[in-house]
Amino acid sequence: MATWNPWHTLATVRRELDHVFDDSGTRAAPAFRTAFLPGRAARQYPLTNLYEDKDAVYLEALAPCVDAATLELSVMGHTLNISGEKRRVAGEVQPEAFHRSERATGKFVRQIHLPMDVDE
Repeated sequence: MATWNPWHTLATVRRELDHVFDDSGTRAAPAFRTAFLPGRAARQYPLTNLYEDKDAVYLEALAPCVDAATLELSVMGHTLNISGEKRRVAGEVQPEAFHRSERATGKFVRQIHLPMDVDE
């Protein structure tokens, strides 16, 4: 008769969960997609689409409420860096007046691997 080992079962479950949350094949990027939450890993922001045709590579980034003046783009080799800041609600609303605040704010940085070198 086989002996049940709870540690083996938990290790198997952990490997399966790691596989589900590990979308890049490495553990370098945050596994969970929480954004801008204190004490939590930041999700990949802004959300992007990267595609190409015979003439160019295109990147579309979804970054609502980001102040264009804070947006910075730079390319080095195969890596595109996007950084900026989502500021809090405009106006005179004080933080203690909020009953609910679900729209994240703060600085962000995103690095995107490009399929080829880019001439800046």
